[in-house]
Amino acid sequence: MSAAVAAARSGSRTVAVLGAVAIAVSAIAYTAAEPTQLRTAVTLGAVLLAAAIGLSRPEPLLYVVVVWLVALGFVRRVLTLVVASHGSDPLLLVEPAAVALLLLVTASRVQPRRTALSLSVGAMSVIIAASALNPAQGSLKVGAAGLLFLLVPTAGFWLGRTLCTDVVFGRVLKLVAAVSIPVAAYGLVQTFVSFPRWDRIWIQSVQEVYQALNVGTAVRPFSSLPSSAEYAHLVAIGAAIWLAFGIRTLRLPFTAAAVGLLGAALVLASSRLVVFLTAAAIIAMVVARLRIPAGVAAGLVLGAILATSAVVGRVAPDYYAPGAASDLIAHQTEGLANPLDPSSSTFLIHLSLVTDGLHSAVSHPAGFGAGAVSLAAGKFGGTGLQTEADPSNLAVAAGFPGFAIYLVLATIAFVRAYALARARRDALSLGALAIITIVFLQWFNGGQYGIALLLWLTLGWVDRASARGAEPEAAAGGATR
Repeated sequence: MSAAVAAARSGSRTVAVLGAVAIAVSAIAYTAAEPTQLRTAVTLGAVLLAAAIGLSRPEPLLYVVVVWLVALGFVRRVLTLVVASHGSDPLLLVEPAAVALLLLVTASRVQPRRTALSLSVGAMSVIIAASALNPAQGSLKVGAAGLLFLLVPTAGFWLGRTLCTDVVFGRVLKLVAAVSIPVAAYGLVQTFVSFPRWDRIWIQSVQEVYQALNVGTAVRPFSSLPSSAEYAHLVAIGAAIWLAFGIRTLRLPFTAAAVGLLGAALVLASSRLVVFLTAAAIIAMVVARLRIPAGVAAGLVLGAILATSAVVGRVAPDYYAPGAASDLIAHQTEGLANPLDPSSSTFLIHLSLVTDGLHSAVSHPAGFGAGAVSLAAGKFGGTGLQTEADPSNLAVAAGFPGFAIYLVLATIAFVRAYALARARRDALSLGALAIITIVFLQWFNGGQYGIALLLWLTLGWVDRASARGAEPEAAAGGATR
């Protein structure tokens, strides 16, 4: 029987390889005949290759999708060198195709029992799907496209429950930690050296609509990610995972160097909220490992956020030399040190957007639809009402029901994640707690599709692991400790 299984796996790998070759040849031939359809050809090839991998072994496809989403921005910009992009991008269809395939091939696996977290995620998914029919957002095309950004990533929760054993989730975390290093290096090259030609073309094409990309005379780095905000989140997550796995061996030069590189990239990403949340995530990991009660831990995490502002205010220099890096650091430190000062921080502007979004749940109890808070509104002429934070986004998209379920979902998620980290105190549970903290308020952000799937995979693993209690699912030795 073992020989038969090995032969079957070997045959599946052969089929996958032959399929990949056939897909590559077909894509090249198709592109040669229709050069303007390069992205369509690449999308077709990627989807068929994902099918070949997923039908053979679903776990490797999960790893491939995580890397694909990290590299998506780079792929799109490089392809622009060959053919300019116009209209919607077919490359965005690779993720939903792969996720749908993974859901199908794992549907027969034993499902963990229903939990409060799974029920709340299910309820939120139903409400988001229904909101796609809301005429207030514009056409049905806007609503359907909105599901691509809001509903598809949440499917990662169910994949996390079925696919992510401790071993698989550990590999996902290590993969993210590994790719975060070249991603951060690429971002630092953009800051200190120059943007490659494909990046410069993209910057010029989005200057008018993506104003947050500019900081003074500098341009925020974005590396291989679709946006600078996702880049900041990814390097922060990478640093947190390195800390989670190296929490007992911080003196090791390699771990210290990795955290130092990622920390520098995070500062130069010039995203103040991510820095605050990273500080909160690090403290959350420490207090969970010390098994401090949740109420006290929440106070310490809040204290870490306030202390970050105070410390930056004391150590920040009074003068910054001219240059892009100096502009980014000045923007970062001034906003961190004075978050309530309108002249140095946009916090109050973002707060007003959130407040207006929450008010809409009263004036429009049914909401405006999923497309209204995603990139779909701008792409297809819909009503764009993005508020840049989850509570108000859900209030706008799904009205009061969406806002209420979000509060329940977020509360349960943090309670479960902290309880699991406090009980297990291993790298997986600490890393999971850090991820959901760093991405907090951006779980349903229709513009951050590059990292959203990782967040929902993490929540799915937390739900699966919490259902088992404090004991790890499989003996992984140093892989999980």
